[in-house]
Amino acid sequence: MDAREFDDLMIRVAWLYHQRGWTQEQIAHHFRVSRATVARVLQRAIRDELVKICFAAEPEHRMLLEEGLCQRYSLEEAILVPSTVDSPARQTALAKATAAYLERSLEDGTVVGLGTSRTLHEMTDIYSPSRKLPNCVFVEMLGGITDEDPRFDIYNVSWKLAEACGGSARHLFTPAVLG
Repeated sequence: MDAREFDDLMIRVAWLYHQRGWTQEQIAHHFRVSRATVARVLQRAIRDELVKICFAAEPEHRMLLEEGLCQRYSLEEAILVPSTVDSPARQTALAKATAAYLERSLEDGTVVGLGTSRTLHEMTDIYSPSRKLPNCVFVEMLGGITDEDPRFDIYNVSWKLAEACGGSARHLFTPAVLG
């Protein structure tokens, strides 16, 4: 394949991938090349600035802030959640981010220590894992807070999370605060 033919292929591959949403596998089949060739062509299209990827200002700013937090505090990952002054909306946004984090980071055999909060309680209604993790264990790190408000009942949170992923829950059956 000469340079002109390669440039033509690069334009067509980049267009189908970035503008039409074709998968690399579909493109490989269409042009009768390997998926690895498609991946290399796409990388070169970016390197040669045929394709320029840019983020909208707000998501890019958030990613840069997260990166800065990780560097400054030696964190593996930081997740900033856009919020509003509306407390229920903020709580729901945090619950959704927590559920998404659990979905992508939990591995079978992980032990998850839980505190208690309204956000964690709300997250259990959102969390719906795509796979079963029978060896995951959810351990509450506090005793019971109150029996009056189920949003603060850590036992419900650990049981619901364990049930959702097919794991188990361990409990410390003591009050968190003694009179």
